[in-house]
Amino acid sequence: MTISAPWRHSWFHSVVALALWASTVGLAGCSGPASALRGGVADILMEEATNGLLIRLVGAGGNRESVSVIRSPGNWLLVTINDADVDLSRIRTLKPAGRVTKVDITLFETAVQVGFRFSEPISSFEIVEDRPRNDLLVSVFLGSQ
Repeated sequence: MTISAPWRHSWFHSVVALALWASTVGLAGCSGPASALRGGVADILMEEATNGLLIRLVGAGGNRESVSVIRSPGNWLLVTINDADVDLSRIRTLKPAGRVTKVDITLFETAVQVGFRFSEPISSFEIVEDRPRNDLLVSVFLGSQ
C-alpha cells in the first residue's frame, strides 16, 4: 500500500514549497528568516530644509543598528545599510537635487552604501526614528557653524 499524503515528499520538495510560499508573501530574495523579520528599506527620499537636508529611509524604522552614517572628505555623507532588504530598483533612481550634487550607490555582499555629495560643508548630522511612519531619518546640517 502506498501513502500519498501532502506531507510525504522529499527534502527538495519541501525547499521548493517553502520558496514558492515565500515568493507569494513577498519574502523572495531574503537571505534568511532574520532578514525577513528585520524588514528593509523600500525607498530613500530627500527633503530640503533651510539649514540642510532630511534623508528618509522609508520602512527602516526599528533597524537603527543596521544603518551607519559617516562624513567623508569632499562634502560626502555615506549612509550604509547593513543586513536588510533594500529595493534596489527604487534606490537606483535617486538623482542629485538642490544641495545634493551627486548620488553614488555601492553594492557590497551584505550591505548597500549610498553616498550623497553636498554643495556645502556638512556641519553635523543625526539619525532619528520616525516611529509612526516606521522610517529612519538622517538629518544633515549644512554650512560652517
